[in-house]
Amino acid sequence: MKFVLSILLATTSTVLAETTRTVQDGIAVEVTVEPTTITVGDTVTLRIDAVAPDQIQLALSEEEAFGSFVITEATSLLDIPSDTGRIWTWAMQLDTFDASATELDNVEIIWTDSNGNTGTIAVPSVPMHITSVAGSDLETMNLRQIKGSVPLLSTIGWWPVYLGGTALLCGGIIYILLGRARTKPTLSPKGQALLALTRLQQDTVEVQEFYTRLSSIVRSYIEAEFNITATGQTTREFLIAEKENPRLEHNDRTSLSDFLVAADLVKFAQLEPKKQSWDHALQKATAFVSNTIVLHTEAEVAA
Repeated sequence: MKFVLSILLATTSTVLAETTRTVQDGIAVEVTVEPTTITVGDTVTLRIDAVAPDQIQLALSEEEAFGSFVITEATSLLDIPSDTGRIWTWAMQLDTFDASATELDNVEIIWTDSNGNTGTIAVPSVPMHITSVAGSDLETMNLRQIKGSVPLLSTIGWWPVYLGGTALLCGGIIYILLGRARTKPTLSPKGQALLALTRLQQDTVEVQEFYTRLSSIVRSYIEAEFNITATGQTTREFLIAEKENPRLEHNDRTSLSDFLVAADLVKFAQLEPKKQSWDHALQKATAFVSNTIVLHTEAEVAA
């Protein structure tokens, strides 16, 4: 009976979730980690829910890991209106092979208001309990020493490598020269975007790939057309920010907003979205790209 009880207790501990809440700069943040007791290599789910006032933009710090925990998968649902404010949600899958880690930390949210002011919210660390696969027996294991290095090639054996490298180099030069001779005229950003949208319409893809490619096409078009580089933002954060770009006409900003709404209806549909939702999002993207007019700011006109 004691043995069965021990198994039940161990099973319960592996599924415990830890939730922390904090409020800073008028932004409420709730972080949930599940489970908090794992074996190295197990998957940990991290969910961050934030509620911010209107005109506040939120973004996670651009990291591929939080301390010893590496991000293996991530999704987000950002800037959703509600009665209490704008809701921002990030969900991630993490793992770690560091059995010495005792907490999940270094999670930071960066906020920016409409006046350009910024700040950082440091999310409280979450205690973690991690065990290695070997457990407490690792130190007592009789591990064999790894054998020293062994030379792989003799002096004579290097000649084929030299000859092969020379042949590859010559082949590469010939390929580059022939490629230059066949270079086609480059399309304008608008032409490239419209061609990419046509190809996407012809391809058979899953909803996640469709949404990602569609948003990336619109982002690449805006970056190329307006000569903008924004590597610190996700595609959706970039597109939301561009709704306020003074170099876009009012109609174009409205068209971009319509596209974002149509694309979100595809990505965040509770059920499998209908074909007409896909077509609607494509039509909005095509209309935005086709009809965009580049405006010049006063500083650009003076230059």
